[in-house]
Amino acid sequence: ENSSCPPKQHELLFVGRFSKQKGIDILLKIWKKISPNYPDWKLKLVGGGELESFILEYIKRNNLKNIQLEGFQTDTSKYYQNAAILCMTSVFEGWGLVLTEAMSRGCVPIAFHSFKSVTDIIDDKENGFLIPPFNQELFIEKLKYLMDNIIEREIIATKAIQKSKNFTIDNIGKEWEKLFSIITQ
Repeated sequence: ENSSCPPKQHELLFVGRFSKQKGIDILLKIWKKISPNYPDWKLKLVGGGELESFILEYIKRNNLKNIQLEGFQTDTSKYYQNAAILCMTSVFEGWGLVLTEAMSRGCVPIAFHSFKSVTDIIDDKENGFLIPPFNQELFIEKLKYLMDNIIEREIIATKAIQKSKNFTIDNIGKEWEKLFSIITQ
């Protein structure tokens, strides 16, 4: 219900299955490049899956710091509430539900423009960032921009909260009702 951005921790967040489809390997490469310059930031990985042992080995082999595997969670709201930025590195998606969940909590999304519905959710540079598919350097550039600019991050987060209201059950329910009324006429 609140339209202003809550106070945030210096946290990047990933929520999803640990699979190739979710691009978790790409996110690890991004974190490897960016983390040495941001020792006061953490990357939290919420989820589980087939690549969990790969992730643990990658972290160990590359001596990555400030990265936490949180495991599968039935309630992710506290992670969205605390994190400043959501990182979505998916290769493809149907509908990126984690984007709307994050945005509703003022967690600024950065996502690869690798699936059509992402433009229904994120208005690039307005309430999040869309990155051409798998352009790691641009993803890093936008992460740094948000990590370095708290005022801009809060402005975008507030706009993300506003945009997420388009996807409430009441608003989506009304759209379904309109559709059903057209069909039944």
